[in-house]
Amino acid sequence: MTLNVRKRVEALREIQIFWEKQAAIRYKSFIWAIKNAKQKPAYVSDDIWKAWNDEFNKPEYIARARQNKLNRQAGEPATHTGGSITHSSHAKRMEQSLGKKPTYYELFICNHTKRSDGSFVNEKAKAMSDDFIRLREEMSQPEEGSSEPQPVDNNEVFVKNVGGVKKSRLYGIDSEISTYCSIASFSGTSPATGHSHELEDKLQLMQEENNLLRDQFKDLQDQHQKIQEQNEKMQEEMRKQMQEEMHKQIQEMQRHMQEQMKSQLAAFFRGDNDQ
Repeated sequence: MTLNVRKRVEALREIQIFWEKQAAIRYKSFIWAIKNAKQKPAYVSDDIWKAWNDEFNKPEYIARARQNKLNRQAGEPATHTGGSITHSSHAKRMEQSLGKKPTYYELFICNHTKRSDGSFVNEKAKAMSDDFIRLREEMSQPEEGSSEPQPVDNNEVFVKNVGGVKKSRLYGIDSEISTYCSIASFSGTSPATGHSHELEDKLQLMQEENNLLRDQFKDLQDQHQKIQEQNEKMQEEMRKQMQEEMHKQIQEMQRHMQEQMKSQLAAFFRGDNDQ
């Protein structure tokens, strides 16, 4: 693979990841707004509305939502200083400046310390760094009968320190870093196999979401067709009503004119008889 093709592939991959991330955020906000409104929008069919409510009222869904709320409320927020730039972009910049791929810990420090004084963004980030250093020292202790410290893999130490890889995500590092530094080797699978399974899961999820969106779009089209037919029917009824009303008014005018003409003729003939 040439350099230009590789760059294009990496760029397309980052675009896809960014699009999927933004789409997930918007879809989550969309569902959250509908759920909290507790009122079926006009563009959602009765079948879909019932399916959503059945899902919202499941005990496991309620328990998961309650646990997620507690998780969000626990401790300090996971603040970082990366801004809108993805972690994978930061990693590439660091690779250029360091001359090597940065470790997870180096990337964590880069995105969780202030540029002004190098201090951590919060106590949670500092505690994670302290735990990493302590764990690295423990894992590098010399074996019995040896004075040489054991070699350790900083990435392995970091993964162990944050509790391992969960759902292809590494705590403290954005999930997008998986496109730059493979984390599959720490989750019990080879990088190639893990990446392949991850892609298959993403494709399956995208296919399911696509099917759901297609069904929703079909429902919206059917609803739009029904509304259009109703509008056309209403317009036809209004046209008929207007025609009937105009016909009545014309008949009333004709009747009134005939009565006036009869009255005028009667008056005229009475005048001739008087003479």
